[in-house]
Amino acid sequence: MALAVAEELTSSRFGFIGELTSEDRMDDMAISNPGWEACKMADPIGHRILPSGLSVYGLYGRVLSEGQGYYTNAPMSHPDSRGLPEGHPTLTAFLGVPLKESGKVIGIVAVGNRPGGYRDVDVEALELLTPSIVQAIVRFRSERALRESEEHKRLAIEIAQIGTWEYDPLTRNSFWDKRSKQFFGLPTDDARVDLKKFFSLVHPQDQTLVKKEMNDSIKNGIIDIQYRIIKADGEERTIHAIGKVYFDSEGTAIKAIGTHVDITDQKRSENALIEREEQLRLFIEHAPAALAMFDRDMRYISVSRRWRTDYNLDDRELVGLCHYEIFPNIPEYWKEAHQRGMAGEVVRNENDRFERAGGSVQWLRWEVRPWRNQSGDVAGIVIFTEDITKRKESEEALKQLNETLEERVAIRTKALQALSVELIESEEQERSRIAGILHEDLQQILVSARMQLQVVNESSPSEPLLENVEKLLEESIAISRSLSHELSPSVLQHSDLVDALQWLALQKRERFGMKVEVEVNVDHLVVETPIKTFLFRAVQELLFNVIKHAHTKSVQIVISRSDEAIAIEVIDQGLGFDTGIIDSAIVKGGLGLRSIRERAIYVGGSLSIDSSPGKGSRFTLTVPITLRTADEPAQPGIYQQNLSLSGRAEASRADGIRVLIVDDHKVVRQGLIHLMSGKPGIQVVGEAANGSEALEFTRKIPPDVVIMDISMPEMDGIEATRRIKAELPYVRVIGLSMHQDDSITQAMLKAGAETVLSKTASSSELLKAIY
Repeated sequence: MALAVAEELTSSRFGFIGELTSEDRMDDMAISNPGWEACKMADPIGHRILPSGLSVYGLYGRVLSEGQGYYTNAPMSHPDSRGLPEGHPTLTAFLGVPLKESGKVIGIVAVGNRPGGYRDVDVEALELLTPSIVQAIVRFRSERALRESEEHKRLAIEIAQIGTWEYDPLTRNSFWDKRSKQFFGLPTDDARVDLKKFFSLVHPQDQTLVKKEMNDSIKNGIIDIQYRIIKADGEERTIHAIGKVYFDSEGTAIKAIGTHVDITDQKRSENALIEREEQLRLFIEHAPAALAMFDRDMRYISVSRRWRTDYNLDDRELVGLCHYEIFPNIPEYWKEAHQRGMAGEVVRNENDRFERAGGSVQWLRWEVRPWRNQSGDVAGIVIFTEDITKRKESEEALKQLNETLEERVAIRTKALQALSVELIESEEQERSRIAGILHEDLQQILVSARMQLQVVNESSPSEPLLENVEKLLEESIAISRSLSHELSPSVLQHSDLVDALQWLALQKRERFGMKVEVEVNVDHLVVETPIKTFLFRAVQELLFNVIKHAHTKSVQIVISRSDEAIAIEVIDQGLGFDTGIIDSAIVKGGLGLRSIRERAIYVGGSLSIDSSPGKGSRFTLTVPITLRTADEPAQPGIYQQNLSLSGRAEASRADGIRVLIVDDHKVVRQGLIHLMSGKPGIQVVGEAANGSEALEFTRKIPPDVVIMDISMPEMDGIEATRRIKAELPYVRVIGLSMHQDDSITQAMLKAGAETVLSKTASSSELLKAIY
């Protein structure tokens, strides 16, 4: 309407009214034809719309920036002209007047194309009209703001899902919107709600509260209440009603306006949270462990009864107090752990020693763990502690008891080991005793008888009967020697373990035709005599078992060692057996498998058996190298020394070859003396019963030749020979033995003997060796 008046006052063909939205932008509020017809701006469904967001420039920009009316009758050639938009009618004249409110430019009214052009009087006429246009713009802005406010309110209510209501205290009429009715499950066709109907929906337990709040609101003008309702379908919901009461000048309530919000889900969450918090509080309070919950300032939130008991806090109120006020002497590393917990870290210590002010020691197991709020931020820490002092004391007592028990077990084990060794030695001594009877008594007697018979045969004509007796004596000597050798092999006393096992392998091959391969995976092996004896006898028994049960002629013995133990494997590809029979079998005597295993355990070793029917057997015997403690010197089973011979004495003395006879059997010594009596160039200068006597004799009266028995008490012939040759290298030593054993022979030769003869050899062999 204002634009039409402006066009009529100035006789203009068209015009527009614009509103400044900022310093450089403007919206069109009205456009007249033909400008409106030429406008091409449209909304999404095709309706033409007024241009908005226009840049402030050109002729109308000059009016807005200068704040004064201005006209030109040659607009297209004017310096401020910026041309016309597409479709805009030709502009032949332009007149613009600013719109001002309180001295501030808020817009523009402009007209164009007056026939004959514009004059000053047209500017004055248009300026007279601007106050009315400004009032219209101000009113338009207010209405627009109100519309926007109402729209915002509507949108807010819609988005927030809020229901609205009004209540007239005078008429007692209540008016609800659709959403409020939906909350209560009421029909939406009528806006009025009867109070009786309303109270019928309020939960019976909340009706008194609602009535009281309504009466109080008449006095204070504020309504804020939460209550439960029961809808027609039986569903229970929670409603939050907020409102304001308006009063007239006399203080009479005339109107109440408010909102309804369904907070059922919120209340459920709040109740669940309250319930969880209560559960947490009860859990912490009644937990069997010491628990405490703190906020970020280390103030107590909740604490367990056990915490109070462990730290002597009794019934003191702790909630809200700072932990460091309660325990001012708390260690710094605990405070550091608390701060690490506040930073989101879980910190724990399984064994923490804490010394109390009184000097007593307390052991604790503790853990610091952060707790978080609904936003996920660390809101504080929970500390768990457990007093493990009694447990530590029990552990220490148990440790000491274990050490005592271990010491007792070690003592018993050592005693059992010593007993086992003693048993091994006793058995071997008994074997040696019986073998000694055969060797030292029976064999020597038989040898002496043969020697004397040989002397008789040399001085008498040939007698077939005496020759037959000599043959019987030789057979008796052979049988006695074999039996003696079987009971107590001399190689076991005079050689190391490897040599003894190699001798055993050779014996089994010669006697039973068994191929026994000995594989030695060690450069140097020295073991104590009891261990060597046990291993030798165990392998001897295992080989016998192979011969008796495995039905195979091939066996492998593998010898190896570690720093602490020696292992011997006996491997065959024979019939094999079920190892379960070992534990069920009855050991009837001797070194059976079960007995070997028990003996091995007693000396600190083991016997493992890997076998099954048809797949052969592998016996692995492992024992410690030494049975003594580290501060006790080991006594090896053999002595090894590298000795060099310094020459040989010539037997050219005027009184003949001086001979010393050494044998522990007097009858043998006498037989040898008779054998050499009267022989030219031979003089028996003395006799000795053992190696010690022989060594002492040679130091006093050095002989030329020593006839040395190998097996003797106190000092055997091998050791006596070694010492004699070390002091008197020119003395020749001839070894004599009842044993036909290469290892014994080699040991005697290594000690320095010139030769080794069997006691059963002919007298001519002995005499030949002497000469």
